[in-house]
Amino acid sequence: DVERAGGKSIQVAGTSIDDMLPDVDAFVFLPGGIDVFASGIHLLNLCEEGVFSKPFLLLNIDGFWSPLQHLMQKMGSENYLSKPMNNVCFCDSVESIAKTVG
Repeated sequence: DVERAGGKSIQVAGTSIDDMLPDVDAFVFLPGGIDVFASGIHLLNLCEEGVFSKPFLLLNIDGFWSPLQHLMQKMGSENYLSKPMNNVCFCDSVESIAKTVG
């Protein structure tokens, strides 16, 4: 389920997050439905557990992911997170994602 483009790996939809972990340099989540949300929550859990420490970027177009961002801030301020998840970034534009992943 991995295609090569210019020497870079591109993950193809239908592959599970767990299967992709060893092969990715970052995850970028776009706004989407329940399946995207569920995969994102799973990846957040893996980030908190230290299983995934590479960039996890959420493209926050029109504030789509803002409720999740606020919830995570609240969980952090109330000590519900076991550790800071510095690899999680809410990005407001494609350009900011490109800068983050370089």
